[in-house]
Amino acid sequence: MAPPIRALLLDIDGTLVPLGRTGVSPAIVRRVEQIRAAGVAVIVATGRSSFVLGPRLLGTFAADYYICANGAEVVDAEGRRLSEDRFTEEEVRLLTAYCEREKLILAFPFEDGYGIYTGYEDYLAGAGRPGETRRDPVGEGPYDGWVKNCPGRDRHLTGLPFGAVIHGVPEGHRFPAALAGFQFVGFRRGSFDVYHAQVDKARAAARLLEKIGVPLSCAAAVGDGNNDVPLIRAVGVGVAMGNARPALRQAADFIVGPVEEDGLLEAFDRLGL
Repeated sequence: MAPPIRALLLDIDGTLVPLGRTGVSPAIVRRVEQIRAAGVAVIVATGRSSFVLGPRLLGTFAADYYICANGAEVVDAEGRRLSEDRFTEEEVRLLTAYCEREKLILAFPFEDGYGIYTGYEDYLAGAGRPGETRRDPVGEGPYDGWVKNCPGRDRHLTGLPFGAVIHGVPEGHRFPAALAGFQFVGFRRGSFDVYHAQVDKARAAARLLEKIGVPLSCAAAVGDGNNDVPLIRAVGVGVAMGNARPALRQAADFIVGPVEEDGLLEAFDRLGL
């Protein structure tokens, strides 16, 4: 008999919130409140940085803990930072020089938003894809005010970033061995989350769950992206949304409906929550 679920980890984009939209549906908010009231720890595990947490993106949804920037940030419900992993100044310079040379869009997530170090004009032009609506290089959605041009490339001098996003990468592009200290995880065609090789949602979740006294075997996770694969494999039960990437669908224990149809409600039912 499987152990009872004592912690639930949920991705944001494509899981809690449909791509290009904001706000978690009222039905999911109500159900999550019931799950929390029953004593299950609810943890958001997202590639987004912590500055997006709050009503602008999540509406009235609230969790107990937030794993952000693919594990580089962990904060509690009050926003207190429990752990962090930041790039060094040398790593910022290395990625900036590479993306400038390759003519790629490069954005770094800081506490207050994303700073674009290279390719800002391409970002304004629609991320290099003529005819398409301009999109935030760090993902879909109305994030005006969160994305800033940094022509001086010095924003990191007042606080180092938690990772990076590279956008506009050609099909078949190979990142060089000089960048082996990073991992590059694609989230849509030509776009990659960049974070340290030793960082991911699964490692951050393991540390957090140990802190709150919950074994990984008693945790369930739901996601849709490539950056969710390690987490889905690590927990007791891993669930893929119906809109999930092929690698995530293959890693999951079962698949539910897509985010547009509130597939999370099906996941909660099947998990007995």
